[in-house]
Amino acid sequence: MTQPAVLIICGSGRIPSYTASLCAAVGQSLSAAGAAVTIHTPTDLPFADPDRRLQRETIDIPEVADFFRAAQMADAIILASPVYHNSCSGLLKNAVDWLGMNECRGKAFGLVSHGGGSPQPVDHLRIIVRALQAIAIPTQISTAEAHYGPLSQTTGLFPLTDPAIGKRLQKFTGELLEFTAMLSDRKTA
Repeated sequence: MTQPAVLIICGSGRIPSYTASLCAAVGQSLSAAGAAVTIHTPTDLPFADPDRRLQRETIDIPEVADFFRAAQMADAIILASPVYHNSCSGLLKNAVDWLGMNECRGKAFGLVSHGGGSPQPVDHLRIIVRALQAIAIPTQISTAEAHYGPLSQTTGLFPLTDPAIGKRLQKFTGELLEFTAMLSDRKTA
């Protein structure tokens, strides 16, 4: 695998957003490691429709068709969510509900969340990833506001400043790319 394509699905439509800032930090780390990264915030997706999802080849909703293509082309996918009632956001869950096994089966998934350092969204997402017959990597990232610096007026993001989270991000990046390469080798073997 030369340059793995990674799709990051950001489950926060809030501006500014710690979750979006986490997605940007993960994306920068993956890009520096040689991945081609796309960050998608699915605020443009309508509510998931199981019947239409099954018609992915002829779907007449451009935003959904583009989302399907991005997921199909990705070698790995990262799901990112704020903590909402000890679970993932509805925005992220709706995006995942549009996807099926065709887009996800056998791919490496990374799981990250923001909100008091709580891992509950990641725990719930791990079960969802398993249902999609994909592989969630063991390392996950859960952040709190204390892990970030003040909002940058230049980027509109909160810079990730905590050294321990920075180390975890490096481990997460390496692990995701390692799993992606291993799973890609299985598909071509």
